[in-house]
Amino acid sequence: MNKYYVIRRKEKSDVLETIVEASTVSEAQKFVSENINEDLIEGEMFLIFNDIGPLGFDQGNRVIIPREASLASITRLH
Repeated sequence: MNKYYVIRRKEKSDVLETIVEASTVSEAQKFVSENINEDLIEGEMFLIFNDIGPLGFDQGNRVIIPREASLASITRLH
């Protein structure tokens, strides 16, 4: 099992929502979709990527996603 960061992307900043354990990024995305997705507000999104190093944020409070990361997202449009 691998660890995957689940980041909530808000209008002005990103926030670590949780960390999930899964075999693949697709499995982590499915878990988030089934268990956490209801919490999203219109216009927000979840970014899901594997833990391959320390979690970092830039000066604008946006998460820095490593180039090597496997990435998935879930968006609430309405």
